[in-house]
Amino acid sequence: MAARWVLAAEVCRELVLAGLPASLDGAGPGAGASVGVDGGDRERVVHVDWSTGRYGSVRDGVRSPLERSRLDAEVGRHMDVAITGILRAAGYAAEPDGADDDATPGGVRVARD
Repeated sequence: MAARWVLAAEVCRELVLAGLPASLDGAGPGAGASVGVDGGDRERVVHVDWSTGRYGSVRDGVRSPLERSRLDAEVGRHMDVAITGILRAAGYAAEPDGADDDATPGGVRVARD
């Protein structure tokens, strides 16, 4: 498990160096990437999830909760693709994790290449 936390910290640093807000296990405020270790996962991977942090956006007053949810999911899907590309370019094995349904982005699974 300790090796995965080291990998999580490295992945977090790579995302920050690429200009994205990122933190370990969602410790950062607001929008950004949350890099964590799933204790139940026996593989040597970490998981990156994106949060839009859309609590009080200027446009939230003109969008319904369903519209905000759809927008957040769409942004999440685009960020999954971007995060995958950034981490592959940095030499990691990264792939979008998928999701149980089309409305929820699944994040990115990352391992050492």
